[in-house]
Amino acid sequence: LPLTDAVVDAGNTTHCWSAVAQPSGGVPTRHARSSCDWGPDFRRVLDIGALAARDSGFALASGPGGALAYARVLPLAGPTAEVLRLDAVLPRASGPHVLELLGRGPTVVSTGMHALGLRVRVERVRDDALVAEGSVSAGAHADPAPRGSTALEGVDLQHDEAYRVVVTRPEVASMAGLQRAALYDGPGGAGQPATATHALAGVRLLTMQASAEAPPPTPAFDGADDLDKTPKASRLTPGITLAPWERVSLAWDARWIYGVVVSKGFEDATRAFVFYLQVVPPGASAPPQTGQGMTYLGLTPKLPFTPEFAIGVRSGCDLGDGYGPWCGVFARDAATGAWSQRSRLAPAAALGDAGLWVASDKHTVAFRIPRAALGPAAMAPKPGTTAASLRLAGHLVHGGAGDEWKDVVPAFAMPWMNAATGYYVIDLGEAADASAWQAL
Repeated sequence: LPLTDAVVDAGNTTHCWSAVAQPSGGVPTRHARSSCDWGPDFRRVLDIGALAARDSGFALASGPGGALAYARVLPLAGPTAEVLRLDAVLPRASGPHVLELLGRGPTVVSTGMHALGLRVRVERVRDDALVAEGSVSAGAHADPAPRGSTALEGVDLQHDEAYRVVVTRPEVASMAGLQRAALYDGPGGAGQPATATHALAGVRLLTMQASAEAPPPTPAFDGADDLDKTPKASRLTPGITLAPWERVSLAWDARWIYGVVVSKGFEDATRAFVFYLQVVPPGASAPPQTGQGMTYLGLTPKLPFTPEFAIGVRSGCDLGDGYGPWCGVFARDAATGAWSQRSRLAPAAALGDAGLWVASDKHTVAFRIPRAALGPAAMAPKPGTTAASLRLAGHLVHGGAGDEWKDVVPAFAMPWMNAATGYYVIDLGEAADASAWQAL
């Protein structure tokens, strides 16, 4: 039955409707499932897949669900643990939001005891301020496609800030954690441990009212001629190339960092281009100390500065080896020097506007990550403050004796030897103009 609401002016406010049957002289029925107007192209719905989260120690599994195909598999019983951490969530609008966790059904569905209780904490990245905190329940269902949990309401977000979302599973997260659950759920009958799991596929942000909206990311990569979409001034020619047409571009705006690498080396899906970055806060004067990058294909690059982060891309992110998508942002532990994956890159729809695009000819790889993925110092400064700088070097890990490093950035970089030179200093407060970068 068509319904027209002539009173409501949708504007930037989300309205929801539900139908209730009212028999003549009878008792009204329960209301039907609600339907909401989320704006053009569902603009006020932002899904951020589990690939954007830090590796948590829980298995990464793929399955149905399109953009949310990857999920963290959580046993319903176990010690208290952090199960999902998103370090750089960029809301599309300012105003009140509702947060849901997205999950696929447990591997065993028998009773409501499989509903999973989780604790959610939302913090502002810039100053670690607590924005919202509460508990949600992810219900048991057999549908393999992701569904939302109960809602964490009253999450007030601003489009010019970045947020951290931390999800924790308590020690007893569901009735499956109780000993009596084994009578119903154990694989071998009474006394056996519960086997049900829950696949946590990501986070959904629902904008209830938008007082202001962020501009869409520009350039808008789509896998076709992405280098041409970047500012010409941001493009440079690397050194030790495999083909004369190879190029690298790095640009940014107040919210995003955009990168494009064009390399013949990407014809091999295992060959990776890695940007190494060190964020230099305003006023910092200490000279850089030499360091090392990540070991890849048995090769460990030497760098003229100590990197904090790396962005790694290749034309084949998921090689079907059980690791899952390799492309993404990596972080170096300052105390141990060990590298870990901070977030993974996949087609944009899986990561809430961040993502990675590979051209059909396997020569061009483009990516977009939040500035906040490199920590609060890399974020756009507030008025009256100064932006940070980046120390940057990059190269293609090509492998092969005498042919290990290609497409080096800057063109004179030498990742095979200890050297005090071979990097750029980039002012994030300026426009992306490679000719203005300080080459050291």
